[in-house]
Amino acid sequence: MVLKVTNKGFSLIELLATIVILGVLVSLAYMGVSTILNKKDESYYNAQKDMLNLAGKEYFVDYREKLPKDIGATATVKLKTLIDEKYIDPIKDKNGNDCNYEESFVTVQKITEKDYQYYTTLICEDYQITTDKTKPVIEFSPNTKSTTKTITIKMSITDNESVASYRYVIEKDGEIYKDSNYLSYTGEVTINLTEEGLYEISGYALDTNGNKQTKRSGKYSINAGIDCSLVKFTSNVNEETWTNEDISVEIEVPDNTYKWELSKRVDGGTYTTIDSFVGATNKTYTLNTEGKNQLKLLLYDNDGNSCVATTGEYYIDKTAPSCPAFSASVAEKTWTDKNITFNFGFTSDTVKWRWYTGYVDSDWTDWGYKPITTKSVSISGEGERTIKLVVYDQAGNSNECFTDKQYYIDKTPDGIAGGNAGKWIVIYKKRSSCDAWAACAGSVYGNIIGKSDISYNDGEITIDWQVKQGSATWIGPGYYVNLVIYKNGSVYKTYYLKTSNGTTWALGSTHKGTKTFTADFGTYIIRLKGNSTYPNFDANLGQITIS
Repeated sequence: MVLKVTNKGFSLIELLATIVILGVLVSLAYMGVSTILNKKDESYYNAQKDMLNLAGKEYFVDYREKLPKDIGATATVKLKTLIDEKYIDPIKDKNGNDCNYEESFVTVQKITEKDYQYYTTLICEDYQITTDKTKPVIEFSPNTKSTTKTITIKMSITDNESVASYRYVIEKDGEIYKDSNYLSYTGEVTINLTEEGLYEISGYALDTNGNKQTKRSGKYSINAGIDCSLVKFTSNVNEETWTNEDISVEIEVPDNTYKWELSKRVDGGTYTTIDSFVGATNKTYTLNTEGKNQLKLLLYDNDGNSCVATTGEYYIDKTAPSCPAFSASVAEKTWTDKNITFNFGFTSDTVKWRWYTGYVDSDWTDWGYKPITTKSVSISGEGERTIKLVVYDQAGNSNECFTDKQYYIDKTPDGIAGGNAGKWIVIYKKRSSCDAWAACAGSVYGNIIGKSDISYNDGEITIDWQVKQGSATWIGPGYYVNLVIYKNGSVYKTYYLKTSNGTTWALGSTHKGTKTFTADFGTYIIRLKGNSTYPNFDANLGQITIS
């Protein structure tokens, strides 16, 4: 007998199947390990979070004055503060690194009159535990109902984590009927309405992470047969919105209305009857009284059953706000060389204001709206300035203020600027022999000096000039000296101090005089100049700028 042996490998399909199976096994193993590690990390950081939360509670026990005072209000303490004040040791991440001291904190929130809740935010390099930002959800069941019997409403609150506290406020016929105040939430809340009237319920909720929610129910009507929840009010202006115009309110009553009475009150006062109607007649009423207007309807059916429907409040204000109290850092129409500051004391009905400045007989410069918190402004531009302030109230009324006030600013000083005014200067220097610039009758020795005192008053410049001669004979007959005034670079005035027919000035003598001339704006330079024989006899005694 012959035995036949055959050698045969795996086919391609078998190899692919094997690879797929191995891949699935590896993935399952990885996912299992990853899940275990993640759960371990989660447990570690939750433990750190619990320690941080406990430290925060101990901190606020010691500092009760820092607890929030109002329900829903919060206060926080940073991880850094807790570490600095020895309430907790530094928190490390799983790699041994410090978690963020500044961005990690504990928050406390007041949830009822007596209760507080605490939640934490822990920020680490590779892990973050932060507070949930999702608001709780409030539901009313039923949300609206009309009946002649007791109405039972279930108010339920849900949250993706947990609800801390709740509150509900019942309004009956437009008035607050019951306020539960904030209570700890343990489950669905039952609310019973038993008396005749038109009801609405406002629900409030706080979750364990401090998120707030508010919801208003539909209308519930308990009546003897006529349903006031069917009354419709339509207006050209939203309720609780200020306007400076009349408001039209369209009123639609149920079909079984036999008669109805319309009343109005202003600013929470007593309702006053406006008119009465027979039948299911729809009407439009115009509100034009300033203040917070509210309408009330008393409806009857044929059997004498009645119900009440009320609108919200409609706000009307047609009176422009008053100009504010006013003060300025300088008196009106008084020249100053400084900026002028204006301070305002606004009335309570002003919500914003607009500021304008200008010059006399010129257009206004509009500096735009400013918030009511800004209570002062300044102007700095030179000239005869005017101001205007326009105040606005919440209804859009406006009032222009201070348009007749004028203020004068001049920051450019009058008086001497530059030159050698009031100082002695050398006019003619000592020479050892006759030269082209000197009189050749003999050598000229010693200096000739001069100065001028310059003043300005009421449109005139006055120059008090002096010249002192040195030890040499000065200019004799046939020569003269001029006091020349230049205005803005051009000759304006020339005065002859010594004419060609004058006598020789003595050695060591002093000569002086006063010259006054009319002047307006410009720069004036005062020079002492010789004639053509003495062209180098030329000195700047001083200058003055009038502005």
